[in-house]
Amino acid sequence: MSQFRQLKNRFVLFHPSKHDVAEAFRRSQALGIPPNSYTKGAGRMTGFLGEVAFGKYIKTSEHVGEQCYTHDYLFNNKKVDVKSKTCTTRPQLHYIASVNSANKDLKADVYFFTRVHKDFSKVWLLGWASRHHVTKPLNFKKKGETDTDGFTYLCDGYHLPIRALRRPDSFESSHQYRKRKKE
Repeated sequence: MSQFRQLKNRFVLFHPSKHDVAEAFRRSQALGIPPNSYTKGAGRMTGFLGEVAFGKYIKTSEHVGEQCYTHDYLFNNKKVDVKSKTCTTRPQLHYIASVNSANKDLKADVYFFTRVHKDFSKVWLLGWASRHHVTKPLNFKKKGETDTDGFTYLCDGYHLPIRALRRPDSFESSHQYRKRKKE
């Protein structure tokens, strides 16, 4: 049985194995707990499990996250940064995907977004966007700004609705096509 299932709402659902969770834990332990962490490092497990899901979904990607702090994977000469949020319910298209950054100069070429259930039993692959799409000025929000639904942003960064992302199942074909086109 595959760990991945295409959902009707365009998301891809990943069911991590105990080995996947252990790999996320290993990566989390290797990095340690950041100073002033509200979650005492637990948030890193979310990020690393999202990375593991991406790496298993895009099998030809190369994990470089342990040597690089600006992106997690290389795929067809593109720097890919995986961004994950913890959740307790299935994500919706109107939810927000975020790249938190006080610095407006992002380094990755592509951002791939996931949501990870807080018990680490599920990872939803939501979609992706190019740096150009993510960094449009209308997507930048300052800490304390409130959106039309009343959500207050907790830090500076780029925030866009999940519906604005490209489908996760378009990732490989889109980037392979661009590579061939340039040759």
